[in-house]
Amino acid sequence: MIEAFGTARRFDAIAEVGVARGDFSQSLIDTLAPKIFHAIDRFRLHEMDRLWGMPSSHYFEGLTQRAYFERRFAGAAVPVIVHEGDSAAMIAGLPQGSIDLFYIDAAHDAASVAADAAAAASAAAPDGVLIFNDYTLHDPYSGDAYGVVEAVNTLVTTSAWRVIGLSLQRDMFCDIALARG
Repeated sequence: MIEAFGTARRFDAIAEVGVARGDFSQSLIDTLAPKIFHAIDRFRLHEMDRLWGMPSSHYFEGLTQRAYFERRFAGAAVPVIVHEGDSAAMIAGLPQGSIDLFYIDAAHDAASVAADAAAAASAAAPDGVLIFNDYTLHDPYSGDAYGVVEAVNTLVTTSAWRVIGLSLQRDMFCDIALARG
């Protein structure tokens, strides 16, 4: 889905909510070439014993998640601003109307996604875009229930946000994009 936006319009300020190792952060920066990138995360994945089937130390090379991320983007072509803490609170701390694109992939329960969505809707530029990752009812591997569909559907049915894109994924870890209007 991101590639489709690459030539369609300019996103000067991008915020990714839930950055993990920064793989998708790199893709957003490389594909969309923003002027500024905000990385929002609790930065605690290194505290987990195992992550994606491996010891977490394997993914962060013995560093904390934040230290790994900051090292990775120390020489980035654009300023990368790191915000550590609760995602909804970190988003709410951004100036209203300042972010052109939010990519939201933090907690997956309905209350957390709804809080992130409400904060992002305020911080989004008037023509901003919100993209939600994992627009699915459950994780087919773990069986965990996800609240992303509920939170996004509520936002769409109770506000001026509308669906402008849906990206399918083989295991149904879909992305859905919203814009005002």
